[in-house]
Amino acid sequence: MKTIVRDIRGNQYVLQLFVVGDDYLIPYDGSKYWEHHFILRSTWLPMSGLDFDNFDISKADYRTLKTISVQSNEKILEKYHNSFN
Repeated sequence: MKTIVRDIRGNQYVLQLFVVGDDYLIPYDGSKYWEHHFILRSTWLPMSGLDFDNFDISKADYRTLKTISVQSNEKILEKYHNSFN
């Protein structure tokens, strides 16, 4: 799932949720097959220091998306671990 976030200037970013470490808003170029590893890391905006007033995502929205992501990852890991039984 690709979540597009806009800043107050209209620039677009993809909210990239990682399993380990911080999550980031990464500049989005509008391409269908966008991949974060093609975007310069120096342009990524860490969610831990984000001023939510400058974006169309609230801190509550971000927390909800993060919770969904964590739950999804837990289900995947559970299925993986159960595959050894």
